Amino acid sequence: MYMIPRYITQIDTMPITSNGKIDRSFLENYKENMPENKTTVAPQNKKEKICCEIWADLLKVPVSPLDDVFELGADSLLAIKFKTQMLTNKLNIAYSDIFKYPVIRDFCIKTSFEKDKYVDNYNHTRINQLLEKNVIKNLQPTKKNSHNNILLLGSNGFVGMHIIDSFIKNDTGNIYCMVRDKNKDFANQRFLDTLHFYFNDTLDQYLNKRIFVLKGNILEENFALSKSEITKLSKQIDIVINAAALVKHYGSETLFNEINIGSTKLATHFCKTFKKRFIHISSLSVSGNDVLADNTSYQPTDEEMSFFETSLYIGQDLSNDYIRSKYEAEKLILEDVSEGTLDAQILRLGNITSRFSDGKFQINPDENAFVNKLKTLIELKYIPKTLLSSYMEFTPVDICAHVIILIMQNYIKDFSVFHVYDNNHVYVEDFIKMLNKFGTNCSIIDENEFANLLREKISSNSGELDGIINDLTEDNKLYYNSNIHIYSEFSRAVLYRLGFIWPQIDETYMKKYINYLYSIKFLKGE
Repeated sequence: MYMIPRYITQIDTMPITSNGKIDRSFLENYKENMPENKTTVAPQNKKEKICCEIWADLLKVPVSPLDDVFELGADSLLAIKFKTQMLTNKLNIAYSDIFKYPVIRDFCIKTSFEKDKYVDNYNHTRINQLLEKNVIKNLQPTKKNSHNNILLLGSNGFVGMHIIDSFIKNDTGNIYCMVRDKNKDFANQRFLDTLHFYFNDTLDQYLNKRIFVLKGNILEENFALSKSEITKLSKQIDIVINAAALVKHYGSETLFNEINIGSTKLATHFCKTFKKRFIHISSLSVSGNDVLADNTSYQPTDEEMSFFETSLYIGQDLSNDYIRSKYEAEKLILEDVSEGTLDAQILRLGNITSRFSDGKFQINPDENAFVNKLKTLIELKYIPKTLLSSYMEFTPVDICAHVIILIMQNYIKDFSVFHVYDNNHVYVEDFIKMLNKFGTNCSIIDENEFANLLREKISSNSGELDGIINDLTEDNKLYYNSNIHIYSEFSRAVLYRLGFIWPQIDETYMKKYINYLYSIKFLKGE
């Protein structure tokens, strides 16, 4: 939705300022020939009135309760400012609801009450029986297969690109990378641009020899390939790796379902039809541990829950559209596996971070929730004392990709789920010490002092809190803890037998991580 105009109007000439530049202020205020056929109604209550006034101020146009704010020109950046302004009016709303209910009246009605917890009444008996096999006592020797031909979905993503790199380094087979045309950019060029961003020209020697770009669309039947093309593809590959997903923790429920669930259905249909093994890249967010998700409705609870490789539904809250879409995709896969119609493994990834080798991060850091939280806290230069005992998880993307290839090559049919994340957590207190050692000074202050600081920043509407604005409680405090505890002993035992141990997230890695964010101007220097 960002930068998509609502209207396009033609003008005779571009307005020029006295110094010969485009007169942007004239264009911003140009109103001629704009449609004015909408129905205007008055707000019914105080909340509608507040919402209309805030949006009118942000959008610089009259706003009524029946308006869709995104049709009026809102985007994700203005949505953050809207949430900030709502906080100044003592209204703490879920950021994701702005996208879920873009019509102001719907938004006010649906967010007026505490949300009901999403409950899955599905009979999980058969799935649970399948998952029960993912335990250490069932470990058995594997015979490594280092020659595999794979179809990779989501190859242009951060994880997808590093799967390609690890595959080329550790396997002798071919990899077919499905990419679609996007806007006016052709699939092949999009792929090359992304490949070169991460690896320069180091992988170019394998193009059209072991790396093949395949134009297709994962949201269309048969990937938008002809019958002859899909038949040919089925003969070329042995395994499908699905690394495609919409990973934002906010947005349209329809879009989440279409991409995260719909594409999974189409991919598994291909695998079932042609008897191919399916490896699905999922997320540990399915556990309901929403520390990295839209955490605006933090509700402390005494109930402690554990999430293992033997778990799917443990009563976790699935009201977040992103989390639910990933959960439903897993359920579809496990249903097919339990029925014997699909050969598949699910790999639940943790918090994917910069490369372990050099600290390089994803091409679009602004879209990563975790790094935006870090950015805000680092640039605030203050951390509340209450966060010191919290921990952060860093799963370097290149190490993660190596693990994905390891699991692909060492196949045990009975194992259906793996937890792929670096369990060597970094506590916030240690992270602050590292930052200070790097010259990025950050002070520890009392929780109430921090709340007062946030209150000042919210009042100024400076945008300095964008990374954490969705995580604030009603009293302007931060909590990054969850009552859901994620475990990976089974997965670590499997990997240990394969000769792999997760690397320590130490000062050396953190320095690469932070320095890279400074080098691309994502973090502001002194």
